[in-house]
Amino acid sequence: MRFAAAHKVTTYLSVGAAFAALALSGELFAPVVTAAAAAIVASWWWEPPRVDFDQWSRAWTITSVGAFAVSTAVWFTGWDILIVGAHFLLYLLVAKLFNRRAAKDYQQIYVLSFLMLVAGTVLNPGVSFGALFLAFVVTSTWALTLFHLRREIEDNFLVKHAGDASARVPVARILESRRIVGPRFFAGTAVISLLVFVGATVLFLAIPRIGLGLFFPAKRSGVQLAGFEDDVQLGRHGTIKDDPTVVMRAYVDAPFRGRGAPELHWRGVAFDRYERGRWRRSARAPRARVTPELAPNSGRFRLHLRYDRARELTVEELRAHVGALRQEIYLEPMGSDVVFGASMPLAFEFDAGSRRPRGGRNDEIRYPHGAGVKYIVYSDPEPPPASLLRQAPTALPPAGSDHPLAAYRVYLQLPADLSPRVIDLARTITRDAPTWYDKARAIEAYLRSEYSYTLDMRAPPAGMDPVEFFLFERKKGHCEYFSSAMAILLRAVGIPARNVNGFLGGEWNEYGNYIAVRGGDAHSWVEVYFPTIGWVTFDPTPADDASRLGPGGTGFLDKINRMMDTVRLRWFQWVIEYDLARQLSVFRSLGRAFRGGGAGGRVSAARDWARRHRGAIGASAAIATAIAGLLLWLRRRNAAALGGGPRPGRPAALARVWLAAARRYERRGIPRQPAATPREFARAVAAAGAPGADPFTALTELYYAASYGGADASAALERARSLRDAIKRATAGRAAAGRP
Repeated sequence: MRFAAAHKVTTYLSVGAAFAALALSGELFAPVVTAAAAAIVASWWWEPPRVDFDQWSRAWTITSVGAFAVSTAVWFTGWDILIVGAHFLLYLLVAKLFNRRAAKDYQQIYVLSFLMLVAGTVLNPGVSFGALFLAFVVTSTWALTLFHLRREIEDNFLVKHAGDASARVPVARILESRRIVGPRFFAGTAVISLLVFVGATVLFLAIPRIGLGLFFPAKRSGVQLAGFEDDVQLGRHGTIKDDPTVVMRAYVDAPFRGRGAPELHWRGVAFDRYERGRWRRSARAPRARVTPELAPNSGRFRLHLRYDRARELTVEELRAHVGALRQEIYLEPMGSDVVFGASMPLAFEFDAGSRRPRGGRNDEIRYPHGAGVKYIVYSDPEPPPASLLRQAPTALPPAGSDHPLAAYRVYLQLPADLSPRVIDLARTITRDAPTWYDKARAIEAYLRSEYSYTLDMRAPPAGMDPVEFFLFERKKGHCEYFSSAMAILLRAVGIPARNVNGFLGGEWNEYGNYIAVRGGDAHSWVEVYFPTIGWVTFDPTPADDASRLGPGGTGFLDKINRMMDTVRLRWFQWVIEYDLARQLSVFRSLGRAFRGGGAGGRVSAARDWARRHRGAIGASAAIATAIAGLLLWLRRRNAAALGGGPRPGRPAALARVWLAAARRYERRGIPRQPAATPREFARAVAAAGAPGADPFTALTELYYAASYGGADASAALERARSLRDAIKRATAGRAAAGRP
């Protein structure tokens, strides 16, 4: 490839990588991004002799002033300064690409590209940024190296020899040469870039980190889902039932691993008050009773849920909860501080830090997080035996009583205008059920068998409650209507119940070995209170329709999506949100791996550690092997090209001929300054009156012509050798004449 073309191509490649890293963030105004992309492509052909830059300079000046004024005005209207600055960067880049006059313009293009990449680090946290960042590292290394060579060529041959017409070499002719750069140049610089990148990655993982929170809160855009606010309106879950966006990933123990495993209810928020189709969390709802502690041996902050047990449990009894189902959860930011766990959660465990989880109302656990959060939950997913539930008391303490359970009467609240036929229906369904448990099962079975599932919702007639419309008119609905109807029917017969929102099931990811919970897995169900026992999960939604998305497909594209989700999770965990806590976890893991009671114990521990991290180890080994193989190939190729000596047709061989001749003069007292060019040294030899100066000057010009002027190197090499022999004879004759 010609030198000028190579420089132009690599420049546009680096610009394209930086532009894409910013454009794919989704945070910029789409028409502006589209126009900028089209302008970048068009600027490729905007150069002399097609265009006279001077003719357009005034127009570009006016446009630049206008763009700055518009950006300033938009900023004053309240736009984020980072978003405004990113748009203005796009304009500046386009303006520079349309005005590529000299080396300084290219230098400014590289600076603008780098600034765009920096903006992309904030606006684009996705996996695409990682790939584009790596592409920018390689292409910008090419572009900057060629830019440096081009500037040196222009300086040496336009400035240094401006006063010497005989020494002036046309720059255009040099820039069109195909011999300056080739495949070996691009391969070699790419390997160097990758080695620097790998070294930077090691430093990134090893240098002590302070996290994002020192200068600004860790925050990134996530998913916004309805149903997890302080109050929810019936009907909103139906709008997200087909959303495949992953909102939570959970590593779980058996028997809940694999595609055929039982589905878990992922509990999030609960509501106690219902009015006219809206559930909300009232100020009278009891707060979660929790016991905080530092988890033994890990230093993590643990929060135990006591619920309403008849007596306070000791710390030892609370710690026994860690024997329940363990879930390691990575939760995406959702615009809410609620955290989820398999129903019923017994304890939550978080990294110790400045933020602390807290118990909310209705046994919710809250943990502020603007970025993704990783935590551990211990749950008891199995309900108590039916025989035990049938023995539970069937009454709550009276209102106004000092008994702690009197507060649970809020879960008997009914709308003041509730239709009498709703109460009559509840009594009819449960008339043959003797206990609270039997009544709850009767209502659950009735709703599952007599009503059907649909996402095609219709508004109730004016003045009719949505639950009443569902029970007596529509008789179709989605999970929110089933759970709301069951909660109201239970309360109508005096059984405390509350509506719960969360997720059901998820997609098993065989590549990461975790459950990927999607937005479309959002679900509602009911928790029924049994005195002295606690809350028990009931789900009246027909089982075949409760989880609309199911465990995920088995097709090729489904597998690709799961593989990419695994990559996305690793990216967020170890790059975007890699902080001191995660860094310490790596070092602790290594320390535990290599501690043991002897060499055998250390080997066994190391083997276990390698097994747990085999994915990362395999990827690192593959990258290292690829780089080593490429370096070995380049070395062998270079050795074969040189063959231990000069080969015809190679400008490097011609350079060695010139250097051999130059050393003869240096040994005879004509010093060559380190900064002197070959032509300057040839002049010094001629000025000293040294023998063979004429053939040495001819050899020098031959070297320039073959290296920069496009002359045939094969023919030039034969001529160079004859000139070298002439120089040897001339200098040898002079030395013989001077001996005594």
